[in-house]
Amino acid sequence: MAPSSAPGNPGPIDALHPDDEASVSMGVRLTQVLLSTQAVPRTTAALQAAAARLQAAAAGGTSEGDGQYQHVCGMAGACLLTFMLAGRTLRRTATATFRGKLAARTPVPGGGGATVADGAAALLYQLTAPELAAALAGVLDAMRRRCAPAAAAATSPETITRALEGLTGALLDPESVRGVLGSGAVLGTLNQMAVIRANVMNNACAVVYEILACSYLTATLNIQQFKLGGGGDSLLGAASAFPPAAAAPAAGAATAPGAPPGLPNLLVAHRRLLSSLAASSLVDVMAGAVLALPPPPAGVPYGAAAAQGMQTYLREIKHVICCSATSISYLATIGHSIVTSLEQPPPGDDGAEEAPAAAAVTAAEALAHECAALLSAPRVLWLQRALLERWLMDQAAAVAEAARTGRRPRFDASANDADADEDGGGGGGGGSCGVPLLDRVSVVRLVRRALGPGPGARLDAEKDDSALATAMLTQTDPLLCTLLLLRSGVYLSGAGAAAGAAAAPLPSLARAPECAALLARVMEAACRVVRAGGSLGMQEWSLRVVKMAGAVLRGMWRFSPLTPASELLDAVPSATEALWWGLGAVVAETRRPGDPNALSVGGASSYGMSEWESISATLLGALEVLVTAKDCGLRAIDAGARAALSSRLSACGWLRTAHSLLRLHAARRPEGAGDSTIALTFKLLPFFLHLDPATASAAAPTTAAPAAAAPAASAGEVADLLLTLSKLASRAALRAEQAAASAAAKQPGGTPAPGSGAAGAGAGAVGPGRGTRTMALPALTAAQRALDGPQALVEMLELLAGMQLAALRSPALADPGAEAGAQAAALRSAQAAFLRGYVRAAGALAGAWRPLLAASLGLMRTGEACVQARRPANGAGLGMPEARAVAASLVGARVVAEAVAAAAACLDVGLRQGWLAAPPEQPAARLEGLLGGGAEAAAVLAQPAAALALEGERAAGGQAVLALVRLLMVAGAQEELGPQVAGWLRPVGEGGSPDGAAAGPDAGRLAAPAERFKAVLEEAGAALLAGAVERLLEAARAAETSAAEPGAEGGAAAFVAVARALQTYLGQGPEQGAEGGGTAAPPAAARVCSWAGCDNFAGESEAALRLQRCGGCGAVRYCSTTCQRADWAAGHKAVCKQAAAKGK
Repeated sequence: MAPSSAPGNPGPIDALHPDDEASVSMGVRLTQVLLSTQAVPRTTAALQAAAARLQAAAAGGTSEGDGQYQHVCGMAGACLLTFMLAGRTLRRTATATFRGKLAARTPVPGGGGATVADGAAALLYQLTAPELAAALAGVLDAMRRRCAPAAAAATSPETITRALEGLTGALLDPESVRGVLGSGAVLGTLNQMAVIRANVMNNACAVVYEILACSYLTATLNIQQFKLGGGGDSLLGAASAFPPAAAAPAAGAATAPGAPPGLPNLLVAHRRLLSSLAASSLVDVMAGAVLALPPPPAGVPYGAAAAQGMQTYLREIKHVICCSATSISYLATIGHSIVTSLEQPPPGDDGAEEAPAAAAVTAAEALAHECAALLSAPRVLWLQRALLERWLMDQAAAVAEAARTGRRPRFDASANDADADEDGGGGGGGGSCGVPLLDRVSVVRLVRRALGPGPGARLDAEKDDSALATAMLTQTDPLLCTLLLLRSGVYLSGAGAAAGAAAAPLPSLARAPECAALLARVMEAACRVVRAGGSLGMQEWSLRVVKMAGAVLRGMWRFSPLTPASELLDAVPSATEALWWGLGAVVAETRRPGDPNALSVGGASSYGMSEWESISATLLGALEVLVTAKDCGLRAIDAGARAALSSRLSACGWLRTAHSLLRLHAARRPEGAGDSTIALTFKLLPFFLHLDPATASAAAPTTAAPAAAAPAASAGEVADLLLTLSKLASRAALRAEQAAASAAAKQPGGTPAPGSGAAGAGAGAVGPGRGTRTMALPALTAAQRALDGPQALVEMLELLAGMQLAALRSPALADPGAEAGAQAAALRSAQAAFLRGYVRAAGALAGAWRPLLAASLGLMRTGEACVQARRPANGAGLGMPEARAVAASLVGARVVAEAVAAAAACLDVGLRQGWLAAPPEQPAARLEGLLGGGAEAAAVLAQPAAALALEGERAAGGQAVLALVRLLMVAGAQEELGPQVAGWLRPVGEGGSPDGAAAGPDAGRLAAPAERFKAVLEEAGAALLAGAVERLLEAARAAETSAAEPGAEGGAAAFVAVARALQTYLGQGPEQGAEGGGTAAPPAAARVCSWAGCDNFAGESEAALRLQRCGGCGAVRYCSTTCQRADWAAGHKAVCKQAAAKGK
């Protein structure tokens, strides 16, 4: 038999049996037959007798060749087959219910009113009998004692307990393992009894697996969570009673002494199961039997396996390991499901669930501790640790082989290949990894190779996928599921422990430092294999090991008060490294080259089969907790640990992983649904860029550590990242502009002003103070929701904007002679491109929020008037919907104000250095959005209601105001830009050409926003700043010289002089050096697609995209004809024709 793919879900074994109506009906009828004939209780009595005779034979040294002994083995095997039939029948019924093929409350024909659930509960009751558990333990222990004497002695509970005392969780020391379990005999020749013994062990382990699988599957439905309040649609929840009425006389044995009455069926059933397992030590005995197995023969070529009868033996011991390991996984999953249900009760059908009674909670907590105790038994822990260590060794062997051969890692690469032929083709490969214990659990992979090639390549590939998934789940799931339970809040808090007894101490491998170190090895192995082109499993199981390890790590800090702070602090470096390795595995899994099921752009529909998106969000969330935690996070580790961690993070390629993750989410979610995950990645970048010295100097160079001094690879990686960020910023800007245009079009008279473009659509449609306060509430809330994605991105981009602005302000960067090499030049170009994108995004967001903030300002003033007049607000039409809209606007105003201040600083530097002053950068549009949105944000934040809601965050409004005043003066003081600014500030038709030709199509664009900005300053009592803005507006109205004649005397020159004088007057004079005077050469144009809405994130970076220049102007590049056409329709048509005409 083969185990299920994973706990909680039907696996390959169930796929072999059809779940059509006839097959399901047959399973129901077979259940009734088993119950009516009392097959399970009768067979239990027979197995008890056989187990007693096997134990006596083992103790008395009876020869295995004895005929009576062989007869008893045959009798035990027949009994075990009966239990396997009962277990498979029950599991098939549970699987049909799980898949919705069978309703749990379906009446059974001829059952006297009994339902399918009643029959399943009765059969489960029989399978979880203490007598059956004791008989199974007796058979398995007898088989262990029949193995080689040295192996039997080495796998006794006492020996393993002593060995565990010196075992750490991070690394399994081969020498200590050899000393304890290395004396097991190596199988050289086979005899009939060795195969029979392996078959008996296989069947016994299969019965244990069936019992645990059925216990879990009959209790849950679709989720790994139990309904502790009773009822539900699972088989146990729908059963009329547990124990069944027919077993009423034995009810005391079912519920264990002292069980409170009235517990739900689920808890009673699992109480009986765990009591039976604990009384018989069945799981620990089973683990001991597996550990005593002799390892596969060393040096036997796989091609000769059939001649020696090795195939049958390998199959048997493979199934022994698979069944025992999956049984442990199910036991751990039962405990974890109970814990999860306690920590977070699931919602019911009506959206709410009745809380379980206090007695049920207490009983559930006690069951979780009983599960943990069973899983912490010495031999169970040792087997789990050995299985995982074997998986780690096999992954290392696969990666080493791939590096040696240049081919993708084989699914069955094994550490035993050390003595194999160099070609790794499987002709040899009968070697040993050097640790007999780990050779014992190697057959999961080796048996597939021993069977040889199949009749067809496709069938072989399917077998390989199935074997790979089985190997991964068998070797990694047991310990990871156990760690989830041992690191849960219920277990760590001691809730549910026996009365008067302290909670059992954590095993060493479950302590935070050792656990984190072990999981770092697991994540690294997974990442390296997938990066080499290998696979961890098939379809939805491909990232299960990463998911499970990530859940354990997340739980460490989720229940941080339950762990000593010193332990958590010691675990921080390993946990951080593990999370980045895990994210690397996610990215690599989704971008496997040449794999049709990869999730890269153009990949097949396996996107829906994998949980990569939720897994990456979980790992990023855990990293966020580590970054923000004060006493037990990354900020609390000492300098030495930080330096060591930065080296380890560089080795795992964290920056490349973060970059690829951004591109992956952006490519798969072009609609913006993944913006929250992208924003979370942004949030982590500044911290880790500063943490890693290799990237810190490239990301934010200073005078002492310029970018040119950074390693070329780091500078190049940072440049690639910044180009992707610039693309995301441009896309956020486009979405904000589209949202503004959509909101304006829905308003009466909401047609965008001619010549204003998309960026000014919202502002042109609804001017401040006019009409916006009457915006319909549904339109207001819809417009606010449309800006959620762009707002989150702009807020996160701000975290990096200051870092990159400091880099471009560096004198070393401003001096062309200090830039050594193409890497530094590319980095500066990428920094400028990123800041250009950020300025556009911030301006677009501010412009889109402008009419919404004005409308909310009207609501706030109405509410304030009601308060002052002591009138009810609902009388003025203000209720909860309006309050929610105002609250959303207050948050938006804060974000806009902070973004405006940061963007104004960027625009300031950009205008001084020249990389934001060129016409293609549309400085007028940027200024309009920042001025208009910033003014409204400052007005909203100045309201009394903002002081109460934002708790001191109103200072953002003042910072935005100061930044905007400075920006106006800087823009007006530029020799070439100043005359244009005068035209933008002067209303069309005043002073100069009545058609606005002095400033081109943007003439008068800033007039209304500047007036509104001045009014806000006056309302806030900033008379000095308001007077400076008024003086600048007067100078603009007085200007008469065309901006096309920058050298002419008159109004334009006077305007520039006034702007410079105001700078000096306000203490904000022109800066000298790199920024002042524009001595630095503008950075070269970055090589990115010129369409702001480009969704092409294929490849590892923008450099991987093939771009072609525009055939008309040659100034822009596109990655596809789709982007070219979109940009042409969005406005490049006019720019291109003008550029082409000038070129002629």
